[in-house]
Amino acid sequence: LVVFRYLVWSWRYYVLICATPAVLGLLMLAMCVPESPRFLAYVRRDIGGAVSSANRIAISLGMDASSKRLLRKEELLDQYSLELHQGEESEEQKEKSLLETFASLYHPQLRFATTIPLQITWFSLCFGS
Repeated sequence: LVVFRYLVWSWRYYVLICATPAVLGLLMLAMCVPESPRFLAYVRRDIGGAVSSANRIAISLGMDASSKRLLRKEELLDQYSLELHQGEESEEQKEKSLLETFASLYHPQLRFATTIPLQITWFSLCFGS
């Protein structure tokens, strides 16, 4: 902040300079981190992309590319095709499960041990000084 005393910069330049690392990190995250195989299979229904992503992750972790342990699309289609079609829910069922999930956060076992302390922490970080 002492720099701004001697330079005629506006506070907007300071905000721009401070936001630059976050923007660069977001871009690197979007370009370098692959989609989750589970997300690709269950949300996008893209079995080929899920297999490709899982194999890329396995190879990056040191598995041999010619290994027989790598996934094949046909195996996954046979194994999970029924599961993919059974996972379709109506809007009413989705809303009910969402409400049940939200209500489970306030279950007596979680309420005082996790949920309320996390809410206090979040509130303090956002609005406290």
